[in-house]
Formats: sequence, structure tokens, C-alpha cells
Amino acid sequence: MLLGETRIELKGVNPECDRFKQIYAKRASIYKKTWMRPGFYMKIVMCLLLWGLWYLTADQISKIKPLKSFDPYQILGVEVGSDTATVKRAYRKLSLIKHPDKNPDDPLAVTEFI
Repeated sequence: MLLGETRIELKGVNPECDRFKQIYAKRASIYKKTWMRPGFYMKIVMCLLLWGLWYLTADQISKIKPLKSFDPYQILGVEVGSDTATVKRAYRKLSLIKHPDKNPDDPLAVTEFI
């Protein structure tokens, strides 16, 4: 079975006959070269192409930067687990500073406020 060779069964056949020897030789030559057909090479090329695409995809994915985490406590400048009153006070103080009406010259004031 190595390199496409197959075994031809000899049951119920007279292997001494000339016709059988011709058929056997023809089949043996065909089976011996089954791996060298164009379809085999196309499969190899397709496998190499798919492996290349997989590599390029994996390389592009590895270059993606992770998303920034959203931490409202850090944005407000309070400690994690602060009470509600402290969070509300910090929010109101920051909203007065970042409000778009207070910063009319800043085009990014709306996104910072949101």
C-alpha cells in the first residue's frame, strides 16, 4: 500500500495464462502510479494553500490589540467599592467639568461627556 501500490487478488484465476499476465501487468503498472496523478498534486497544492492562509490569518489575529477595559471607578477617580453618595458626588463634579456646554471649543467634549 506504500505509494499507492495495491494488492491484486488472485482467487479463482489461473495465474499461468498469458491473458492473465497481461492484465496483471497492466493493472500493476496503473496501481503503482496512482499517487503520481494530477489530482494528487492538486490536493498537495490545495493543502499548502490552506495552510498558508491559516498561517496568515493566525498572524493577523495575533497582531490585534486587546480592547481597553471599561472601569467607571477609575474614570470617576474613586476607589472600587465606594458608597453611592461618593460615586454620585464624583459623577456630578466630573460632569460639570466635561459637559459640552462648558467646553464649546473642544470637538471631542461630547464623546468625553458620554
